[in-house]
Amino acid sequence: MNSGKESLPRVGRLPGEAFVALLLGLLLLGCYGGTVEAPLLLDDEFTLVRNRSVHRLGDVTAVLRPPADAPTGGRPLSNLTFALTYAVSGREPWAHRLFNVALHGAAALLVFGVVRRTMALPGMPDGLRAQSFRLGAATALIWAAHPLLTQCVTYISQRTESQMAACYLLTLYGFIRAETEPERGGAWRIVSVLACWMGSWSKEPIVTAPLAVLLFHWVFLRVSLRDLLRRYWGYYAALAVAWLFLADGLRGVDQRGVSYGAGVTARDYAVVQVKAVLEYLRLSLWPYPLVFDRSPLVVLAPRLSLPHAAALATLLGLILWGLWRRARWAFLGGWFFLVLAPTSSVIPVVNAAVAENRAYLPSVAVVAGVVVGLGWFLPRNAARLTYVALGTTAAWATHARNLDYADAISLWTDTVEKAPGNPRAHGHLGFALYAQGHADAALRHYREALRMDPERAAHHTGTGVILAQMPGGLEAARRHLSEALRLKPDEAEAHANLGAVLGLMGRDLAMAEWHLREALRLAPDDAGAWFLFGEFAERRRADLPEARRAYQESLRLRAGFEPARQALERVDALVAASGLPPSPSLKVP
Repeated sequence: MNSGKESLPRVGRLPGEAFVALLLGLLLLGCYGGTVEAPLLLDDEFTLVRNRSVHRLGDVTAVLRPPADAPTGGRPLSNLTFALTYAVSGREPWAHRLFNVALHGAAALLVFGVVRRTMALPGMPDGLRAQSFRLGAATALIWAAHPLLTQCVTYISQRTESQMAACYLLTLYGFIRAETEPERGGAWRIVSVLACWMGSWSKEPIVTAPLAVLLFHWVFLRVSLRDLLRRYWGYYAALAVAWLFLADGLRGVDQRGVSYGAGVTARDYAVVQVKAVLEYLRLSLWPYPLVFDRSPLVVLAPRLSLPHAAALATLLGLILWGLWRRARWAFLGGWFFLVLAPTSSVIPVVNAAVAENRAYLPSVAVVAGVVVGLGWFLPRNAARLTYVALGTTAAWATHARNLDYADAISLWTDTVEKAPGNPRAHGHLGFALYAQGHADAALRHYREALRMDPERAAHHTGTGVILAQMPGGLEAARRHLSEALRLKPDEAEAHANLGAVLGLMGRDLAMAEWHLREALRLAPDDAGAWFLFGEFAERRRADLPEARRAYQESLRLRAGFEPARQALERVDALVAASGLPPSPSLKVP
């Protein structure tokens, strides 16, 4: 095979690449520069705060064996990167987000490399080969600015998706370099294999990477199946080792909401995915409206839409026909559906049946198809103007979308407005409102969440916490917190707040203390639980030393926690004088 390197522009090639990288950096700065201090969101609490394995970078064993129920469970490389950024900024979001933006930039550069080298392959139409550099650059820049991708960049916990995507793209890029540069083919195949392995330690959709390489081999390089088995069996066997790593990491994956539990069947999930896959395709072409959280599967009522099913079947049929005929356009469609297959087939992802982050990597195929199509059908100058218009519009939309991430209230208000039937969104908006002192509005959203999903423990906990602050609300608070524990016996927040409520009611103090200690056992790094325990001990007066220790621990875990600082000063004063402490406060989940 002739070296694809001969087809690449030689004059000014390195400066051109540097210019693309510089332009990409400026583009990402404009799109994401304002998101560095945006608050932690949704799973970020479990990824960074409660996941103690990322707090000890020096304990390599703990870092590479994250808890199975954490968002990084079974994903040791992702957990390692979170440990690295936690070592820089702790619970402050800036280092985590800067890493996410840099990772997105690296993925975009890989898109540039994959598209450019694919367009320059021998056998491609001369009109596309002559534009290979421009087509690669346009695809990378437009994709990098695509507003659909904001969730994977700004939402810290979705780093797992972008990290997997970068590994996936590097797997494909290394393969292309190996095939087009025979003199360094062995080294690039090693890069490709290692990237695939790293992807298996990042997130599960990497499982399709070996198949994507096989499709590329079949469609673009015209290698027969016999030659694939005879000449490349070792390379594909090495790629397939990633499946063994994935199988090991998937142990306990049901704890991350991937299971047939909660009354969800494979049929129900497949029915939902018929619409979801087409929605990902639509959003890749027209990213509006973007919804941060589209509701857990358990509250949906899956109904098969025949028009959606017919459209999906037609698309799949055309793509399979094209792949059989080795039509190059069919690779893009096949890759789009292939990447989505692990999460959009019949294995229910209960906590997020439809999630925009899943379109992160598949959207590359859509953007590349649009860019290459425009380059093929439009005159050169018209195509360039269109690329600039698309990139500018995408960047503006991404910047505007990121304004929603400025604070939790704005993000969850936007989500509730776009998805009013999502109980989880109402619950998180209630939490955000309560944290800002809007108790009445928060209670309304918690009650709406309970109306739609009465079986979610967090909704009962939040409702109970707010009711406990209201005159005459202690008994109702006790009932909601007890119900939360019935639904989720290991809910640390519910234990802590139920113990505090029982203490305020002055009944069954032994049980109150047990709940508080159980909360500390379940969440020993929870500053709020230590604070509530300190208040309980302080009210009993005989336990002032223990109260002081609890407040000190609360301050150690959350530096600058003003209620704990004031309480500690109060306890120190009570050692020398008497007086009733002020009414204790409760911690919302």
